[in-house]
Amino acid sequence: RVAITAGGRNRRIDLRCVQHTHSPQSLASDMDSMSKEKPCEADPESLAPTPEHGFGGYSVTEVGHHVITLSDGTDLAARIYLPCELDETRNLPPVFAAFQGRYHRYTRTTVRQEKTGDKAGAGPARFPVLLEALPYYKDGYTYPRDFSRHTWFASHGFVSVRVELRGSGSSGGVILGEYLPRELADLAELAGQFRAAEWSNGKVGLYGKSWGGFTSLQLAYYQSHHARYQVFDTAVSLYSSDDRYNEDIHYVRGAVRAREFLPWSAQMLAWNARPPPPRYEHSRSKWEETWRDRLRKAGKSWLSSWLQHQDEDDEFWVHGSVKHDYNRVTIPLLVVGGLEDGYKTSIFRMSQNLNPASKFIIGPWVHNWPDVSPAGPRIDFLNLCLEWFTSHLKDGPSTDTWPRLRLYVRDSFKVGQLYEQDDLGRYVSFKDIVPHLEAPNVRGLLAEIAATEAPQNLKRGASIFLKETTDTVRVLFSPELVSKIEMKVHPLQGYRPGCFYSFGSLGDTCWDQSSALRHSLTFGTGQLGQDLVLLGDIYFLVAVSSSCGWKERQYVYVQLCDVFQDGEAVQIARAGYDLTRQTAFHTLEERGEGNGTKNLGTSPATSRVYLLQMTFASHCISVGNELVVSVAPSGFPFIWPSCSNSTLSFLPHHSCILFKRFTTSQIGELEVEDQLAFQPPLPLVKAPKIKILPGSETYTEEEAENGYHRTVMKSDWGKYGLPSTEITDHEITEVVMEINPECTYARVREDKKLYLEFGGVAFEEGRSVSVTVETSQTMEGGYDSYILHESLSVKEGGKAFWEEKWTDVIPRETCDWS
Repeated sequence: RVAITAGGRNRRIDLRCVQHTHSPQSLASDMDSMSKEKPCEADPESLAPTPEHGFGGYSVTEVGHHVITLSDGTDLAARIYLPCELDETRNLPPVFAAFQGRYHRYTRTTVRQEKTGDKAGAGPARFPVLLEALPYYKDGYTYPRDFSRHTWFASHGFVSVRVELRGSGSSGGVILGEYLPRELADLAELAGQFRAAEWSNGKVGLYGKSWGGFTSLQLAYYQSHHARYQVFDTAVSLYSSDDRYNEDIHYVRGAVRAREFLPWSAQMLAWNARPPPPRYEHSRSKWEETWRDRLRKAGKSWLSSWLQHQDEDDEFWVHGSVKHDYNRVTIPLLVVGGLEDGYKTSIFRMSQNLNPASKFIIGPWVHNWPDVSPAGPRIDFLNLCLEWFTSHLKDGPSTDTWPRLRLYVRDSFKVGQLYEQDDLGRYVSFKDIVPHLEAPNVRGLLAEIAATEAPQNLKRGASIFLKETTDTVRVLFSPELVSKIEMKVHPLQGYRPGCFYSFGSLGDTCWDQSSALRHSLTFGTGQLGQDLVLLGDIYFLVAVSSSCGWKERQYVYVQLCDVFQDGEAVQIARAGYDLTRQTAFHTLEERGEGNGTKNLGTSPATSRVYLLQMTFASHCISVGNELVVSVAPSGFPFIWPSCSNSTLSFLPHHSCILFKRFTTSQIGELEVEDQLAFQPPLPLVKAPKIKILPGSETYTEEEAENGYHRTVMKSDWGKYGLPSTEITDHEITEVVMEINPECTYARVREDKKLYLEFGGVAFEEGRSVSVTVETSQTMEGGYDSYILHESLSVKEGGKAFWEEKWTDVIPRETCDWS
């Protein structure tokens, strides 16, 4: 049993009800009864974690709603977890009097572990702050995970704060985009207030995943150039990026990321249209006025603004991109990534460039916490963070002895094993910066390719072969291939690419790529006679020619796959490029078939050479499997199609793939020792969450009547209630992605419906308020433009509250391709 506070009123909820299915009527009745119940005494033993939960020695008080006013008068709302207990009059200790309010939830830990040297009740204490800032409801779907983690940290002697960004949740103002300077300045000012507080030891640490990870990284980045940002001492950043243009959900090397671009915008449009939770308002008119003002000023999607900045050198993307000056980051960071997450390449690159005090971990995980990821093995992430924060916020044992990078190296696996087995690889550790591959000299590499002879014993049917040196492995193309191979577009060349920020769901996973390979140019080694390790950066020197003389836009999509004997192809690395936005390092004279094509020319011919950097890899192809390279002129929906009518041809004799050489024996020597190995995860203490309706997910591919290839993803998050915050939430989404057979026109549409019920509303005499948000967004277009059709409909109590539709036509930018 747990004592739940609803609007300042405590109620005992049987945790066993979390496992039951409730009807909507029963939940509404339960919410109403919670709001009508008279206050009762808190149960001091309401939360009694077992030793396995690893709680510290402090009792914890959860302040469900606290408002902090900034210098411009804007209020930020926060949920705060304090390492203290309420007295017999339900008041906080004097040192925490500033947080006194009606939204308390009190828990006493009965397990006392003094790992950090903290002792509950040992005189006047001063505590460091952990700050997590997000634009998502603190009272909504993130509440159960916030409760599990922030309560745990508070029990170890931290003031743990979960704040809602300006314009989100119950905070004032409006939110107009991602990681804006206003957002960062707000958090710096907030941290400054915490540092100066009577209860604070003067140190603040940042903590966050995804958006929170980005914010943490960027606040660290701006510290050295702005005094107002010099209020943070360390950060733990998960699944973040040093390159907002190429390594996030917007663009990749000049091409729009079709799979994520619109869906992420649609998600934020719907979430930003939700009202401030009404339980904290006492006036209906003021609540409605605040909500309408938010919709009026920030009720449009971010699609248009992203499409108006199509160049990676635009200041819009340079802002917050740490890659432009790694030396700006001077505080120690713990940066965490996952092999099934799109941000892994950025995190590996940061491990090469950030300050020596920073440490890095890339595990096998999806875009979720390392202790709950469906792809494992999972680790004890809470204690890992505790060690880090204790070191840098409490002057605890140093983390200097930690390896620079702990990295999970996967062996060959089939996609179906990914979420079923935890023994698909092993951790290796690098004490210092990982030996990595510098970008090669293109002219020198072309000369080496021309001088290389194929091995005498080239496997039958093999079209590529490996050439190893002391430090590198080169994948070269067989001289038996014709010198110029025309590439034809096909709608399935980007088949089931997975989601950049995969959570491991059906539509998120990068599935068997054999269908994509069948419709692309493919080249294979044949069955390997020994294991092959691909670890780190991978470069693809690709020579191509254009039928239009480079007067039109040209894209290329390349993959490296681990192919089993039964044909299943598992993606190791990939790259998508708008070639006409890249620098061509060299031109080639075309002289027909034979050795003459290896003569390097300087005339402005139709053939060009590009150096493509592929995604970071950490994979060992098992003996008997095959390394396969695929090259295609289209990769929808991984990237939006070029929509060009011209033809791209591949020149294998001037192309090669290059990566750092690691032998299996070297990997064995790098395997982590016992003291560096991660412990299994702790069980999490969870806030009650009542499932009302189960969720579901479907993923279908079909040929539409108009000949378009269509992918339809439907997801229903299920309907659930959160007794602690008196919110019922239900979200349903349908995404449709279509491309015509010629790959000259594409369309992505997302329809989303949110159903919310807010209980305990004061201006409704404790009754509930229901809200529905419906959005529809379509992005379509061909060669010349992107066309956006968008709509937003909001209802309150079944009545229309806000309706708006809009259309934008945004030109696809051109450049001097010739």
